Amino acid sequence: MYYIGIDQSYTSTGFVVLNEKKELIDSQILSTRKEDNIFKRAWDLSELIIHEIKKYDDCILAIEGLAFSMTGNATRDLAGLQFCIVSKIKFILNKDIAIIAPPTLKKSATTNGKASKEDMIAALPSDILNTFTVIKNWKKSRGLTDVTDAYFLACYLIENSQSV
Repeated sequence: MYYIGIDQSYTSTGFVVLNEKKELIDSQILSTRKEDNIFKRAWDLSELIIHEIKKYDDCILAIEGLAFSMTGNATRDLAGLQFCIVSKIKFILNKDIAIIAPPTLKKSATTNGKASKEDMIAALPSDILNTFTVIKNWKKSRGLTDVTDAYFLACYLIENSQSV
């Protein structure tokens, strides 16, 4: 069984696959061309995600929910992206996907539902942090926080698989 966490973003979607022992099977940062309009980017990202999920036939999926405290166009754009991703997973792959609220994810990872991005990174196991920052050379400004959230989404699935 594989556990896949997805933290959607137009600039750096975090995609992490763990096995039941929480061993890292795959980790990626997926992105689209900034020159394309928001609709093409949502379509392209959801296609990339579907392509990656197809590699793991026996899997359970989670995506981070929207932060409802945010306002502005970015929030609406992320809602559209999430709709594209979830719809394709449900109707093309015929799979369910858990939507985990940000405070729930943060509390699961750090015991603090209001944890900062830095707190989430600090909560990573040292081998995972090393893989993300040294081996893959991901920076906080370039996807590290997204892949960190994706990692904890996959962990959440493992720890809560009976209730998701």
